[in-house]
Amino acid sequence: MLTSGTDYEEKLAIHNQVVDAFMGEPTDRHFTINVTGSGDPFGSKIYREFLFGLNGKDFPNLHVNLQTNGVMFTEKNWDKLHKIHLSLNSLIISLDAANAETYAITGRGGDWDLLQENLAFLSERKKEGYFNFFRLDFVVQVDNFTDMPAFVELASKLCLNEIYFSMVTNWGTWPKEIYETKCIWKESHPRFQEFLAVLRHPAFDLPGVDLGNVTHYREIALKAG
Repeated sequence: MLTSGTDYEEKLAIHNQVVDAFMGEPTDRHFTINVTGSGDPFGSKIYREFLFGLNGKDFPNLHVNLQTNGVMFTEKNWDKLHKIHLSLNSLIISLDAANAETYAITGRGGDWDLLQENLAFLSERKKEGYFNFFRLDFVVQVDNFTDMPAFVELASKLCLNEIYFSMVTNWGTWPKEIYETKCIWKESHPRFQEFLAVLRHPAFDLPGVDLGNVTHYREIALKAG
């Protein structure tokens, strides 16, 4: 989120060194860049300006994979990426909710209505042939697990390759005792049986749904059901 100052300048210098080393001059070699699993590509000034300035004609065999929360992937920013439209390979957007109420908890201040507009817009671009792979992600925790079937329903209305679920990981976000309350998949959790009941929903049998590391718990749910 840095936009100026010493820390920003230091990170920009590192970024420029990496870019110059690999993309200092036009090349037809095959390579892929991933932006990014460590933060939103449009939320970062460094990443954003790098993507907007990148010219796909200089790198005809470049693949760009984007991972974003989707809020800033607006039509306006799509237009600013026009020089790499044909380079865009995969798009992963993480929602972690199926409605505005849950998103107010998991989305950290994001705009649910704007996100839905962006998803509809990007779905149309996928239909037009952009993006070889388009996936929506849902990170499962106690605050959103009841949304899982509705998330599949919401995502199924879009032009996607995959709907992906995974269990929340603590990247230093919460103290250990708070994180334990998020881990709905633990048998010791007071709502574990409710979690299993959700996993029995037939929505998870639809094509394109990948339960990732939640798969094991659905198997337990179906056996217990």
